[in-house]
Amino acid sequence: MIRTTMSLILCVLCVAWPVGIAAEPTKKLGDVCPRLHIPGTENKPGAADEPIIIDNRMVRLLAEKGRFAAIAAPAAVEESVETSADTLNKAKKPSKTRDRWRSEHRREVAAIRKLALRLAVAREDLRGLQDQYYGAHSEAQRIRIEPRLNRKKLEIKDLEYSLQKQRASFSRLIREARQDGAQPGWFRDLPRP
Repeated sequence: MIRTTMSLILCVLCVAWPVGIAAEPTKKLGDVCPRLHIPGTENKPGAADEPIIIDNRMVRLLAEKGRFAAIAAPAAVEESVETSADTLNKAKKPSKTRDRWRSEHRREVAAIRKLALRLAVAREDLRGLQDQYYGAHSEAQRIRIEPRLNRKKLEIKDLEYSLQKQRASFSRLIREARQDGAQPGWFRDLPRP
């Protein structure tokens, strides 16, 4: 029942809709927009009585005369496309060259490795001082070793903090390079920290 009703409504719409469109009176462009001057209708007798059909030819004619600002001439469209493509190419072009980004990458990696090496040496020194401290036979020896042990612990904390900041700086460098337009392969063959 519902399927039959829907089919009937659909058939009525398909038949009646085009008839309704054809039954509407044709409006003249001058009636819709009285201030519009249509080129080519100035000296024709009875031109005001004829309906104006807007097709591709008329749109191009009006566009060439500059009547519609929204319709651009084909040359202007191509020019604007080229201009936007040039803008995109300029945006993708990195401000720093490949060699400059690679040298900054190497410098950051070297700084991270240097800090990591210093941290490893400081931890070995700390282990040696702890062995001395806990292996000392007298309290005087422990008192003499304790300040060096505390300084080494503080030095290790500082080195760990510096290493953490340097790694964050390296990550920021990679992110900035990518945002600036650096290609992903620029850093592949370089050593990682």
